[in-house]
Amino acid sequence: MWTSQDHGRTWSPAKEWARGGTFQNGIWEPFLYLDSQNRLVVVFSDELAHANWSQVVAMTTSVNGGHRPGMPTVARMDNGEYILSYEYCGLTNCRIYVKISPDGSTWGPSFDVGKPVSTDDSLYPGSSPYIVWDPATRQVVLSSHSAYYVHNDSLAPQDHRIDFTNSNYGRGSWSWSPAPWHVRNSTGACNSNYSPSLLAQPDGKIGVLPYKSDFAANDQAGWINFGADCSIYGDEYGFAPAGDQLAIAVTGSSGWKCYTIAGDVLTTDHSGEVGVMVHVTASPEGGDLNALRGFKYVISASIGNMTVSQHDGAQTAVLYSRASPLGVSPNRWYHLEFQYRTDVQLLIAVAEGSDHDLEGTNVGINGGYQQRIATRHDLQTGSADPLDHGMAGLFGRNGGGKFKNVDIRP
Repeated sequence: MWTSQDHGRTWSPAKEWARGGTFQNGIWEPFLYLDSQNRLVVVFSDELAHANWSQVVAMTTSVNGGHRPGMPTVARMDNGEYILSYEYCGLTNCRIYVKISPDGSTWGPSFDVGKPVSTDDSLYPGSSPYIVWDPATRQVVLSSHSAYYVHNDSLAPQDHRIDFTNSNYGRGSWSWSPAPWHVRNSTGACNSNYSPSLLAQPDGKIGVLPYKSDFAANDQAGWINFGADCSIYGDEYGFAPAGDQLAIAVTGSSGWKCYTIAGDVLTTDHSGEVGVMVHVTASPEGGDLNALRGFKYVISASIGNMTVSQHDGAQTAVLYSRASPLGVSPNRWYHLEFQYRTDVQLLIAVAEGSDHDLEGTNVGINGGYQQRIATRHDLQTGSADPLDHGMAGLFGRNGGGKFKNVDIRP
């Protein structure tokens, strides 16, 4: 172990507390923290007794030589408890587990492996965990190398692009949110996102409300796109024409409830559909184009309708569709607002349009016509799997589209 007295400028050896060997007989991945009595604690992965078990982490010991807990990290939460995350290799995809300690030094019996992390829309993290407590949002945030579906252990399209959060001190179900940035695909020389670390910022805002877009400053940070490629044009989020392929971008948290998304939308040609989404979660159908479920509110230039529907993977159930009194013309901005009142199972949609042709201008949406629609929706998913929570999103199909002034509020 090395120490620094000048804030990391220079380092000096302090103490050797363990010595490992070569591969399968080594000591790996040390992590330092202070326990409740301000004692310096190190947790690490120990393979010195490889003949008996593959690897040991702190007080968590494999009872099967093929099972290997490893890569531990620890965070102190504001209730005084500590949470430990680690990968449990030997299980499929090195699934990530967590354990809770009252003081940072006692972790329960070694045979207690803790609880696996998973979301209620059936995603789980695998390999290379890093866990922190975010005081700004009072939640645990966990990063990982990969993300998988619970039902078949396949890679989810959110892979390399999300963090996992928990606002109940590591207990119960978790949610997922877009990572602060997208780590691009690996190459032969680089395994991207191999061990993503986290540092909580004073103004950290992973998956919290309210949200207001600033695409010019933040680019696509905090968003994940599915289907067609999306790009930033100044302060606009847009997608190019992509035939019948869906273009969906989501932000926020899969645990969000009771919010309204508002934004300005525009389709660039006569075949386009553009709109907003609420309560977006992972779909059990999986696959890139069928990865999501939720509610969407779109306007269509091809048929002139405003439509509210339930989106579930490859299936769409129309709940409301009428000709828009506003008309739907390409290269003209429309303002949409959408919310789902979970207390009365009521979807509320508001559309507002201007008489001005806004193409190539910065003219605001003033005057024009406002149309309010509402449709009651009786959930068909059953009490164990309701669509009463989820992320906010932007939706497009066929012709290209643009979005700006996205505002999401409780």
